Amino acid sequence: MRIFIGIEMDEQTRSVLKRTAGFLKSSTSRGNYTRAENYHLTVHFLGEISEQTLKDVMVCTEKTARAYEPFQMELGGIGFFKKKNRRVGWVGTGSGSYYLSEVYHHLKNELNGSGISISDNGYTPHITLGRQLKLEKEEDTLKREIHVPAQTFKVQYITVFESTRVDGVLTYVPIKRYEFGAHLLEKKGM
Repeated sequence: MRIFIGIEMDEQTRSVLKRTAGFLKSSTSRGNYTRAENYHLTVHFLGEISEQTLKDVMVCTEKTARAYEPFQMELGGIGFFKKKNRRVGWVGTGSGSYYLSEVYHHLKNELNGSGISISDNGYTPHITLGRQLKLEKEEDTLKREIHVPAQTFKVQYITVFESTRVDGVLTYVPIKRYEFGAHLLEKKGM
């Protein structure tokens, strides 16, 4: 199974991202654009793992969710990663990034502590809009021209996903959602 851990987007945030991707698409001659249903913030990508490792991942993810309360995040600006002569276009995060970074590091430590090796190449939280993009304008020009509307969303869950193909279409299937702060509800008897 090809697994990653991430944060799901609500419908309103997906709608903002889809409109932003449309503006980006009009400035590219080609690319592979993310379906709105697949928009997410990756916390850790694990790749191909065994069923036993998946069980360990789920324990680590639950421990991490229990250590934090839900928090608010804001979409940031558009950005690009360079891969050979193509680009990956994405939307970053604004306020709330600090909390997501804390979750990232906590989960990394949980995974490493359980024997699942996670390297730390830095963390740039982002939602991928498209891959293998051939830009028709300079990156800096697009960053100025493409405005990401202000959008705040509540981060209530961290999700373990399987990346798979369903009827030939890349689909991110939630395996299990863990609610941030669930232990607080349990303590209150809710």
